[in-house]
Amino acid sequence: MNESQTRHDKIDPKLSAAGWGIVPGSKILVEQSAYIAPGRITTTCQVLALFGKGEHKYPPLKEEYRDRLITIDSAEFKELKLPFSVIETPGHTADHIAMMMDGILFCGDAAMNDFPSIKRTIIWIENLEEYKESWKKMIALNPRMVYPAHGKPFAAEDLKRFESHLEKIRLYPL
Repeated sequence: MNESQTRHDKIDPKLSAAGWGIVPGSKILVEQSAYIAPGRITTTCQVLALFGKGEHKYPPLKEEYRDRLITIDSAEFKELKLPFSVIETPGHTADHIAMMMDGILFCGDAAMNDFPSIKRTIIWIENLEEYKESWKKMIALNPRMVYPAHGKPFAAEDLKRFESHLEKIRLYPL
């Protein structure tokens, strides 16, 4: 299951049940035209850039949607009564989140289990110190399994096993 499938199967139905996408004027946003994100790349991504594969994009937030944002500590968010907890995991991006449900961690882009990942690390990091702290946070949650946005699920023990590799990551400008 990838990030899009997780969202489609698990998250969007809960948002719809809470009125999102049903209330006039509200929308559940999916991928849109994107721009290059500010940040740094790992050595692996630097090599991919040589082959024209190093561009990293994510959708910009349209100005018209800014007043519809809610934060995870807001009353509006708590009223959703979602069946999972949301954990702030910055590092990949400043606003990155993960979700935990029934001992399963949906970590998004905080870890990978697919090419070109090395030891479950990702290839695009905005803030390395925040990324390391987010890994500590995920390890402390003690999940049974981790479902990354890219690649197959993996045993949560891999996060602890590969944590020391985070100290070897070097970032380079795009």
